[in-house]
Amino acid sequence: ADQVVLFNKKILEKPESLEQAREYINSYGNSFCQTVGSIVLTDINTKKRVSGFDTAKIYFDPIPSEVIESLIEEGQVLNCAGGLMIEHPLVKPY
Repeated sequence: ADQVVLFNKKILEKPESLEQAREYINSYGNSFCQTVGSIVLTDINTKKRVSGFDTAKIYFDPIPSEVIESLIEEGQVLNCAGGLMIEHPLVKPY
């Protein structure tokens, strides 16, 4: 299973740096982004394999720089595709 973020026709994976995470998060207020999650399951006895995916469009209001900096300081944004943490309490208002 894995997830990526699509933004402006680009695939965003986990940010490679805090600066890249900052750029990603700051840009989400400019246009919608889309998450794409996928999964593959294999039955080890029968070798039968099934797969699927799900997408979601996400719209943000501009996220204030103070909020972005708080997220960056926590560092968890490096563990999420596109630095996107929609479930984070600091992000929910936007």
